[in-house]
Amino acid sequence: MFLPTLYSLLISAHEEGTCVACSTAVHFANDPRVVHGHPAEDMFSYAEFSLGADLLSAPVMVNTTAGRHVYLPEIEGVEESVWYKLSPETGSMYTGGMQAYMEVPNTGAGLVLLKSGGAALLTDR
Repeated sequence: MFLPTLYSLLISAHEEGTCVACSTAVHFANDPRVVHGHPAEDMFSYAEFSLGADLLSAPVMVNTTAGRHVYLPEIEGVEESVWYKLSPETGSMYTGGMQAYMEVPNTGAGLVLLKSGGAALLTDR
């Protein structure tokens, strides 16, 4: 589903030295909860990372997990911070600057969210 986006990130990393998968603090340094920590409601809250500047990945560490809490950073430069959950049932919207509980899709890929104003190349496979 995310291969075109991943390929694009890898090309940018090779040509420009940008980060493919990095700490959320790299792209969301304006959010103090990202930089200084946020209250963890589960032990894997700090496992979130950025995929480029537009995507947030929240991996699932245990196959039997039905859902998990995800901290959604504030997005600088937009009037309202909104995150969109990318999954087979795409369309769920979440407000940035807060923690939300999300059900985990049964794809084994964890959770991936797109920030408002961002772009991602997706396929149906």
